Formats: sequence, C-alpha cells, structure tokens
Amino acid sequence: MQTVNQSITRIWCWRFLLLVYSWICFCLVSFFYLKNRLSIACFTPPRTITKRPCHLAVLVDSEDVVVHLNKIIEFLHQLASLGFQHISLYDAEGILKTVLPIALKGQSLVQTYYHNAARDEFVSEVDNAEVAAPQPEGKGISPQPGGNGNLSVELLSLNEGKQAIVEAARNICIKSMQSGTSSDLQEEDIQFSLRQTRNIGPDPDLLLVFSNLRCLQGFPPWRLRLTEIQFIGSIKDVCEKTIFWALYEFSHKHQRYGR
Repeated sequence: MQTVNQSITRIWCWRFLLLVYSWICFCLVSFFYLKNRLSIACFTPPRTITKRPCHLAVLVDSEDVVVHLNKIIEFLHQLASLGFQHISLYDAEGILKTVLPIALKGQSLVQTYYHNAARDEFVSEVDNAEVAAPQPEGKGISPQPGGNGNLSVELLSLNEGKQAIVEAARNICIKSMQSGTSSDLQEEDIQFSLRQTRNIGPDPDLLLVFSNLRCLQGFPPWRLRLTEIQFIGSIKDVCEKTIFWALYEFSHKHQRYGR
C-alpha cells in the first residue's frame, strides 16, 4: 500500500512540475511577443537608417503561407520598393515554391527561383529558365534572374538542408576514400563540401522570423554563422512600419565577428 501511495505521489509531482514548466514557457513566449508588438506600435520611423543588411533572409510559417499569401506578396513588394535586390525566403514545407511563382506570374518586380536538385541548377518557375547561382562569400552579391534592379527571391525549404547535408557527407567520404587517409575533419572541409553541392548562398546579415514559435524550423544553420535574428510574430501583422523597425534595430547592432 505504501509503494502505491509513493507512486501516486511521484506521478502528481511530475504533473505539477510539467504544469509549472508549461506556465513558465507560456509566460516567456507571451512576454517576448508583447514586447515586440509594443516596440513596433510605439516606434516612430526615422528619416534615415544608417546601416541596412546587404542580404536579408525571411522565415515564414508554412501554415501562414496559404492563408496569408497576399500579405507575403505585399511584404515582398515593400522590400522591393525599399531597394532590396535579393532576399532568401524560407518555409519548412516548401509550399512557397509551388504557390508563390504562380501568384507572381505576369509581373516583373519580384522574381522567384530555387535550386532544383534533380537538374542540379537554379531555375525560375516563372519562365523555367536557368539563373545564376548565388555567391557563397559575396556580401550583397545577388543572383539576378531578370536584372534591372528587381527583387529576386531565393525560395528555401527544409529539403535544402537535408539534401545539402547528404551531398556534403557523400563528397567528404568519396574524397577520404580516394586520398586513402583518415585525417581529422576540419571546418574548411565541411564548407568546401557544402559549396560543391551548389546549394549554399551568401550568409544573411539579418533573419526576420515571422512565426509565433521562437525557433528556426530547420533553416540551414551554416548560413547563420554571423546573422542577427529578430522574432517578430505572425506575417499577418506585418506592415511597412514593421520593416522599418526591424531595419532600425539592425542598424543599432554592433557585430564583433568573434572579437
């Protein structure tokens, strides 16, 4: 009887701890969400922004893509009007690769492309034409399918990360077998192997996360080595003021680059 009582007590203790943990997580998420919303609501856009990201990445919840597709398109046009020439747009399930090129067909201000693993090339779904590959190390260097100062959007999904890891590991194994040596694996070897996959672009200076979840949902981590990350909230709440707030916050960040 005493053993049964002890087991019941342990179960209720674990349930209580789980309840406390869930409550703390809820409070933290609510705090950061309200903090961001209040900061944006009280923000007065400055006349000029001293520093802006050369390369911008945007993460959107896959669940929001279908529901708020028009909002995403409006957001892209706002970025184009601000002078951005190239951004990376990520959703984990890759829904944007299917719906966004179709929604943007017939206009030239915003053009989309992504890496086709089967054809091993970057293709634009609008005209099915091959476009230039992104430069791995170039700051602000952007592939421009159409040129003319338009906004080119690199569409990313969780598959890019999986394919890149598999191909990079295969290349490293082949290289090791051909050389006949078993030297220690270095970071330079991994970076070189990732570049060989052609599935790696420039590291973004700023990543905007439009999600109620404070996580990166599988965004390729090797492209976030020196990236400022801002969690904003759902894409449905985005407006031009939100963009200016994000750029203003970025302009006041001091990146020490490991020093």
